[in-house]
Amino acid sequence: MSASHLPSPLRVRTYKTTRMIRRGRRGMAVLYLAVMLMALLGFASLAVDWGRVQMVKTQLQRAADAASRAAASQLSNGVTATQNAAVTWGGYNTADGMSVVIDPNNDVEFGTWDSNAHTFTVLSGAARTGANSVRVTARRTAANGNGVKLWFASLIGQNTIDVKAPATALRTGGPLVVGLALFNPNGNPIDSFDSSLGAYTTFPKNSKAVCVSNAAVDCHNSIIKGDCHPGVGQTITNNSNVSGSSAALTTALSYATPVAGSAATTNNNASLPGAYFNSGTRDFAPTGSVTIPGGTYYVNNMNWNNSTINFTGPVIFYVTGAITQKNDYVTTYQNRPKNLQILVTTSQSVQIDCDQILYAIINAPLSAVSIVGQADTCGSVIANSLTLTRTAFHADESLSDAATTVK
Repeated sequence: MSASHLPSPLRVRTYKTTRMIRRGRRGMAVLYLAVMLMALLGFASLAVDWGRVQMVKTQLQRAADAASRAAASQLSNGVTATQNAAVTWGGYNTADGMSVVIDPNNDVEFGTWDSNAHTFTVLSGAARTGANSVRVTARRTAANGNGVKLWFASLIGQNTIDVKAPATALRTGGPLVVGLALFNPNGNPIDSFDSSLGAYTTFPKNSKAVCVSNAAVDCHNSIIKGDCHPGVGQTITNNSNVSGSSAALTTALSYATPVAGSAATTNNNASLPGAYFNSGTRDFAPTGSVTIPGGTYYVNNMNWNNSTINFTGPVIFYVTGAITQKNDYVTTYQNRPKNLQILVTTSQSVQIDCDQILYAIINAPLSAVSIVGQADTCGSVIANSLTLTRTAFHADESLSDAATTVK
């Protein structure tokens, strides 16, 4: 029997029941919609707030890297100078639109870095004067009153989050011409100068060069103005050409391999000329005349061939591939080697052949480095094997407190 044929009271009751069911369904729909909106709000919080946190962490990492290198470079000047350098260089950076504040007592740690074990051992008190490395932590925390603000998560009671980024830098000053497994001056002269006093002039300049190797060294026909130390139990052939000490090392040398750290993701690669830089492979192969601004670059292979390169500011190249320079004219900013740092993170070969005097720091402790050409090289070099051919090397005394990021 249909509802239309039911007695009148029954028809009314059925109609009311149907309306109640429909209202219940609408109520459930509203409830489902509210749940979905809450879920969407949660996802929005995750996306927006997470992206913001990661951005701040990257900015803090960049500040920590700079502060740790600056601090490590001041280790020879004492604890206070080291802490002050970290504070100053940290403050040159911003995170989330605010200057990065480094606490000299809580954010700057002194320690010893073991290049073989890749470990940092913290030193305290008077022992800090024997540190060879510094770890700096850049942080934004609620305890410091500058936690990173969360926009969406604050709706559910999470207003801020703590973010920190540590970086460790090793003081690499001291020996300025290093061939760990092989050092072959190959009859070429070596002396020293101070680039802070001006460009290099004529040989011989100063007698403060320091050359070292874990192997024996043949100085035949080479004039070394300064010290030259062979490895433990090793000797120097024709050491009469060494003006300073030629005593053998008492412990074997080891140097930390450069680490790109945050430069692998936060760098100035966009400033490299697109015609010569492949953003996919990260290979950089300039030709002709090229001007490059100061910055930090993360590249793979570098093939500079018959090019004229002018750097308008301090530059750091983190290199993961091979380096080939041939017949180049390279102008380093202010003719200071510290303003052109070539840091090789792998065991790929390095070949330098410039037709104009090159001012640079070459740090490639895993690589075979060959420096060839009519023009001289000024600065410092750390290599697994180092060979000089038809070129003089002038060690820069102002680099005695150089430092590099190791973690």
